[in-house]
Amino acid sequence: MEDEIYRRYILVLGNEVYLLEEVWAENRYGIGGLKEEKAFGWRTTGEGEKEVSFGQSVCRSYIDIKPEAGVRLLGLNEGRSMSEDYELRIYQEGSYESPVQNLSGSMIIQSGDLKDLNFDGYVDLRLTAELAYLWNHEHQCYEKAVYPQEEISFDFFNLHLLGEQKIIYTCDTYFDFEEDAESDYEGLWKWEGNELLLKRACVRECSEDTVSIQVWEGTEDKKVLPDKRIPMEEWDENPDVRRYSYEQFFGGLVPEEVYREYHNLTDGQELILQELLDKIAKAMEKQKEPELLEPLATGRLLTDEEIRALARENMEIRVDLAQAVYLGSYTMLEADVDNDGILDLKVFGPQAVWARLNV
Repeated sequence: MEDEIYRRYILVLGNEVYLLEEVWAENRYGIGGLKEEKAFGWRTTGEGEKEVSFGQSVCRSYIDIKPEAGVRLLGLNEGRSMSEDYELRIYQEGSYESPVQNLSGSMIIQSGDLKDLNFDGYVDLRLTAELAYLWNHEHQCYEKAVYPQEEISFDFFNLHLLGEQKIIYTCDTYFDFEEDAESDYEGLWKWEGNELLLKRACVRECSEDTVSIQVWEGTEDKKVLPDKRIPMEEWDENPDVRRYSYEQFFGGLVPEEVYREYHNLTDGQELILQELLDKIAKAMEKQKEPELLEPLATGRLLTDEEIRALARENMEIRVDLAQAVYLGSYTMLEADVDNDGILDLKVFGPQAVWARLNV
């Protein structure tokens, strides 16, 4: 059974029951790692001594499900291997004689699969990339979500939930190595009951020397703007061309900052003053940029001892650091990242940069 922080193992053999607990981010060198390596098992003593290793029988795992305030369920995943379908049995808390629902999926559901997918304030279940169940408050049960088969691909894992607008944004990139071409498929989706409908779509196809863009509402018959073919050189060098096309796609449905976030079309002028850029350029010409930049730096790097002390006091930091260690080396900077007068923590890793604010 797991949640955002812990993973717990329930070991049963005959009348013997043991409960083991670990921080899930540390399972590579904890109970999980030992179990994967089959490094421990049951051993009965006495006549007919026999050892039983784990991982050879039916795989079971439990998950705590709280779809709404005052409702608590227990989910039991059961299957024989990751290549086979799993069954998710849902039990009402305190009543484990028989499940209230049986759902099927191709993988074990985990805490990260519990999300409010339809923005109604209740926790839904993602069982596979193509299968999700939405919590029905009135009937106090889960109901299957429906989505159409569109040219724009959709799955319940590769999505971005925009709660304020009640819109789901998807973006996928495909490479055709034979044609040496790349295509981006984007979609904005909205719920109507349990059905997810494609609200707006954008397809960008890149060949060796041309970029082709199509944007439409719902179906290809309702074009938002005429199809555009843009020379690759102009596409690469003129951000206004890219900005216009994507503003037509996002415009009026989601905030401008969302479109900027996913397409990185900002030229940086809103964040960096031109005066500073000019100073840096002049310093580089004189090869004196360290003299200019070092006095402008703020914050300080924490020592290993300080980092370990913070991790002992704050479990979220401990989990973040465990993930950073897995990726490789990392550093932690203490600085006022968001300019609110309170020192924050920022962790830099080889593949990730994230901040733990207002600590």
